[in-house]
Amino acid sequence: MAMTVASTRHKRVNKSIRLALRTTILMLISAVVVGTLAPPAAALGGMTLTAGPNPAVKGELVIITAEIIPGAAGPNGGVFEFSIEDPFGDNADPVLVNADPDDVYGSYTFQPMTPGAYQIVVKYTVSAGPGVLVPGSGPVKSMTLTVTARPQQVYSELMAVKPIKVGKTKVIARAGADQTAAAQQPVSFAVSTGAKRCAVRVRKNGSVILKGLKPGKCAVQATAPGVTGEWAPYLKQQSYKIR
Repeated sequence: MAMTVASTRHKRVNKSIRLALRTTILMLISAVVVGTLAPPAAALGGMTLTAGPNPAVKGELVIITAEIIPGAAGPNGGVFEFSIEDPFGDNADPVLVNADPDDVYGSYTFQPMTPGAYQIVVKYTVSAGPGVLVPGSGPVKSMTLTVTARPQQVYSELMAVKPIKVGKTKVIARAGADQTAAAQQPVSFAVSTGAKRCAVRVRKNGSVILKGLKPGKCAVQATAPGVTGEWAPYLKQQSYKIR
């Protein structure tokens, strides 16, 4: 009888040990699965990066905007880090911008100082807290911003006018059109198409006149050279009808 009771107790102890081991193993497996399904980057979705306008113009402000697309678990705050490499290959100091907690986006105003290709890299770093699985780095996005030289404006643009009679003249650019307003470069006027139908001449006061020679259409082109790294060349063309 004593042997039977001892044997029964031994079986119960072994069963309890097996249950405890099984429970421990299941807990470990669950922890590994959770850790596998929830890496740091899973807390965030992708990132969009825009800079408008592109191409930009030298000296004009460009707003670069980065926005997070939340994943299954959204971020609980963090910072955007904007880094810009200019056309000379120099890295600008990174600029940190706090994320908007409502929309999760940040923007940085940039004023390009020289024409060329600027490489922009934006990193998003999340903070620890509710909604974030673990602290760590979020998405990284890059883009190329093309910057052009500034456009030139002349004192007086070529104007559209009513049809010109053969043998008659009309002013197509008012006085002062002899140089550009920005770079102070001289403007040249020439008939670009239909040279047999019209002729162009610049008066001493700077106004430009067009004379009708034969019926038909012609076009006048105004040009001015640019300044390297400063101003873009000027070009304007206007069509006219001779009758």
